[in-house]
Amino acid sequence: ERRFSPTARWLLSLISLVAAGLFLRSLKHAQGIDTGFETRGVLVMNVNLGREGYTPERGQLFYQQAVERLAGLPGVQDAAVAQNAPLAGGFLRSVFPEGADTTTRDRVLVQVNSVSPGYLETLGIPLLRGRDFLNSDVTGAPLVVIINETMARRFWPGEDAIGKRFKFFGDNDYTSVVGIAKNSKYNGVAEDPIPFIYQPVRQNYTPNATLHIRAA
Repeated sequence: ERRFSPTARWLLSLISLVAAGLFLRSLKHAQGIDTGFETRGVLVMNVNLGREGYTPERGQLFYQQAVERLAGLPGVQDAAVAQNAPLAGGFLRSVFPEGADTTTRDRVLVQVNSVSPGYLETLGIPLLRGRDFLNSDVTGAPLVVIINETMARRFWPGEDAIGKRFKFFGDNDYTSVVGIAKNSKYNGVAEDPIPFIYQPVRQNYTPNATLHIRAA
């Protein structure tokens, strides 16, 4: 058995107290950071429809019915589905604003999350301008997105980003901006503002997703 001298024990105790104090101070600071979304009363549940053998068509129907049924439960205020939960980031895609060189020279990587109509309201993310996604924003309809404030300023400085268009790498058709949402934290509470895109899940099916429920 290893024995420590009284001085060593005192030093170890002091180090432990200092570490605990620093941790509590960091925790208090993190709690005071505005994440841009509301977590109180929000429940999340991950689903993997690909593992269950769902086709994209059946998967889209599942998402639609799940959100409708969950929203109808007593005490539930809002419900939505998204590819990624809060602070889980997003899928990186190359963006080419209309008029830009569609080579790698002008591309910008932006994180993307596929979400259902009502996602922003469920998470308490303010929609500053434009509109939310509609049930009619489906495959075959004009491609649309909602972007955050940082992307609007970075891609179209001094202009209104509503109605602006860009292409994702590999797409033949342009995608139009229909809404601008307030900045949030996407990967961690300490990150600096970054560009971010929300796509309608009805136009961008994903078998792995997260159900979000806001309860009273």
